Amino acid sequence: MEQKTRVQHYVPRFYLKNFTFNDKQVFVYDKNEEKSFTANIYHIAYDNFFYDLPEEQAKQAGIDPQIVEKTLAGMEGNWNSLLGTIIKTIEDNKRIVIDETQRQDLAHFVTVQYLRTKENRLVQAEMVRKLGETLLSKDYSEKSEDYKVEVNNRFISSMQIGRMFDSNIELYIDTLKSHIWVIGVNNTDIPLFTSDDPIVLKPYKHSPYKSYVGLGAEGIEIAFPLTPKYILLLREKTFHNRLANKNNRTITLTKSEVRKYNELQISQSTRQVYSQKDNSDFVKDILTRHPDFRDPNRPRVIVT
Repeated sequence: MEQKTRVQHYVPRFYLKNFTFNDKQVFVYDKNEEKSFTANIYHIAYDNFFYDLPEEQAKQAGIDPQIVEKTLAGMEGNWNSLLGTIIKTIEDNKRIVIDETQRQDLAHFVTVQYLRTKENRLVQAEMVRKLGETLLSKDYSEKSEDYKVEVNNRFISSMQIGRMFDSNIELYIDTLKSHIWVIGVNNTDIPLFTSDDPIVLKPYKHSPYKSYVGLGAEGIEIAFPLTPKYILLLREKTFHNRLANKNNRTITLTKSEVRKYNELQISQSTRQVYSQKDNSDFVKDILTRHPDFRDPNRPRVIVT
């Protein structure tokens, strides 16, 4: 009988290894428990059987309940090699650090990583619940307090997996490819952090009537730390057109920019932040100023 994979990572270990201090361990700050510790990368950013399909559903379809986990494991080998090649190109001081083939493959990796996390699943669940509550309040405004919207976790899991592998993923990939791509180089004494939700979004446009948070939103910046020294930055080209001449090249980050990207990891992580060095003082300072960042039940979606 084939052994089942119990521990299923929503942030891959090959990626987390880039942030270790001994090839195995990272410094962790857990926002919910408000404590810092070191941990082996095998024991972070995972849930038991996170991607497993329900046994009955898989049996009826004639597929392996762990097909998602196995498919991701196969993809991760290629993405590991891709990141290694790009990092070597940066360190060799090549003028163009990401070619068109790598751009396609890296956009696929970024898209899947964005969609596969526990945070993304929580966002989808909250979106479904709030949409249900909004519709309920409109249809049964006088009796809406008598009804409660409950979200089926299996449905949310299936919806997340579907988004990771259906044909619409090409739309996400094309959206990312259309942005200005820059590699930020961190030469400061502060390492770049990562987290259990490493693809973070920074909107540069704001409106009370329209959301500018999304992979293709006008003015968006998408930040994905690759190592403590390098970070992939994707910037929407109409708003950030002044950076067009930096496309596929490197820029040097200031200390304040490194702090900004680390704060984004703290604010948008589900509960844990990871670093090559002890990050607890900085994280505590941010959480003192923004205590809502540590709330596991913080609002993630606004439905109007």
